[in-house]
Amino acid sequence: MLDNEELLKGYRESLKVAWGYNDYEDWPLRISSIMHLFTDVFAKEFIEDLNAIWDEENGPQQLAQIFEYPGRLFRLIDVVIFGLRRARTPLEEQRQFVVRMLRAAHTLKAGDLFNKNGANLLIHPDIPPKSSRKQGDSNLIHKLQAALFMYTEAILFRGHDAVKTVHGPYITADNTAIVIREFHNLSPTELWPSSLLINHKKITTVCEYMTSAEVKVDCYDHIYHSGKLNQSLLSWHVTIDGESVDTEQISAFVDALIAKTRQVSGIVDEWTWQQKTEKYADIFWFRKSPLRELRGLSSKVPDHVYETIRNGKPSEIRSKCLSPREVAFLIQLGV
Repeated sequence: MLDNEELLKGYRESLKVAWGYNDYEDWPLRISSIMHLFTDVFAKEFIEDLNAIWDEENGPQQLAQIFEYPGRLFRLIDVVIFGLRRARTPLEEQRQFVVRMLRAAHTLKAGDLFNKNGANLLIHPDIPPKSSRKQGDSNLIHKLQAALFMYTEAILFRGHDAVKTVHGPYITADNTAIVIREFHNLSPTELWPSSLLINHKKITTVCEYMTSAEVKVDCYDHIYHSGKLNQSLLSWHVTIDGESVDTEQISAFVDALIAKTRQVSGIVDEWTWQQKTEKYADIFWFRKSPLRELRGLSSKVPDHVYETIRNGKPSEIRSKCLSPREVAFLIQLGV
């Protein structure tokens, strides 16, 4: 296992890839412009909860188990660090937090922690046998994935870690590449009325591609490819709440997803910036709720956070896009 300094160096390098990927066109408003209104409280709670379980037996394994995916842990690091900086937390404590999150993520990985070879390989992936995978209908399968991405963006804004993960490519004996996309927490009634949500908890798509597609996945679950995925798909398998579905079911489901997405996004677009920020806070607390619930504590946003939002304002400095040079500088300021 890497030592602490190697872990921190790998984390910094991973940020360069992830922040370079981000287009900074956040919907429904730029997250960086309003994070100062609640992330210090968010980070304080997170650290308290993390420290409470870390010293118990199998602390890293417990943390990994409740968040399930390494990408979820990676994405939560960035948010908590922002809050810790605002609270002027000593650098050594920030680094300790990052190391603990990375050690927990490492327990979930079968391959390199930082995906240096472009593969996000998890322990014991659930890959259906070739005999149960279907062929054809590439446009429909990728349309389903696009619709799921838009739906999860509508209900969780930029809280991608709480609703989706991408892992693979797993290279098969036939020299093909398996990529698994898991969309979970798809009906968060803690955040929205059930009438605005689909009635399913989890949808998984398993896609087998030709290796010529050159698919890569970073440790933040971003997927990259130099070839055309549509033309490279060899086989697929889709489950909704654990049950396999066919193309007819998928086609009807895509239409329902798009309708729900339009409904939710239409409502949000009519909100004030304060209403959008309050929902962002709700989403952030939802993102860390597994840790809170493990301790038997409330995962609700504290009332004083809403008060801060209503009395605050967005940051003008953080409302603009960052240049590559500014991104590099921010990373250097970090852990």
